[in-house]
Amino acid sequence: MSATASHRLNVMSARNFITSLAENSVYLTLGVSSQSAIPTDDDHSALLFFQNIIGAKRIKKSNACLAVPRVNWSSGRFFPAYSSSDTNMASSSFYCMNTTYSVYKCLVSASSSTVQPTSTTPGIPVTLADNYKWLYLYTIPDSFINNFLTADFIPIPTVVTQPGVNDENYVQWLSQTSASAVNPTYPQGADAGLELFAKNVIVNGYFRFGEQSSGTADLISTTVSWFQVGMLLNPLDASTSSTTAVLPAYGINGLVVDPSKVLIMNNNSSSTQRGLTVIDNIKLVLSF
Repeated sequence: MSATASHRLNVMSARNFITSLAENSVYLTLGVSSQSAIPTDDDHSALLFFQNIIGAKRIKKSNACLAVPRVNWSSGRFFPAYSSSDTNMASSSFYCMNTTYSVYKCLVSASSSTVQPTSTTPGIPVTLADNYKWLYLYTIPDSFINNFLTADFIPIPTVVTQPGVNDENYVQWLSQTSASAVNPTYPQGADAGLELFAKNVIVNGYFRFGEQSSGTADLISTTVSWFQVGMLLNPLDASTSSTTAVLPAYGINGLVVDPSKVLIMNNNSSSTQRGLTVIDNIKLVLSF
């Protein structure tokens, strides 16, 4: 018998992946390639991908967060209002991020939006002069802007315990608890990840391209056409056959070449000369 799966099942899968980072040794990898095509999903491509790896960084829960497609507020744009009976809500732009990185849910829409939502009052919807009604959800913390915000995706912090009043996530916590107090039956604003159908995860890692675990060798000395970014699950140290949880945070130091450890493979173009002082913030987006 078939069943209807809720879009929130995807959100749960995304959250479970983040949780699993505390239980497994998952590495964000960087490699070089002369090929522009995205590798195909077969063991031969995984073997070549593995052999191209030049560096890896262990990913922890703090290196990942939920994310939704980026929707910027702009004057004259139409934003549909959220509807609990609309089966297309998961792919709808019923939310927005304003110019100060605050995120809102549209409760009532009009022909087009001409007044930017700016209220950060938790749990209280605000109707503006253009007849749009918005509910403030959260403001993206500075650390998330630097580590996770991209041109295409908005990060969503996960706040499960009450932070201190000076914590950058404290206002989001107030929004979550205020929503539950205003409407216990259907607390809009109580869980931004669920309410925005956040089925994506952004994984972040910083790479200094002249650095190995010893901090001396230059990994890339010439211009490369393509960088390969990927992920490995529980790779093994070639010298000890143990999981790389015991290895340094950076530098592959001789991994056992095993295509079955490859989770993600992707190519990214680059024409930049990499040197000892170059630091890149790699952001890999996974969809569930």
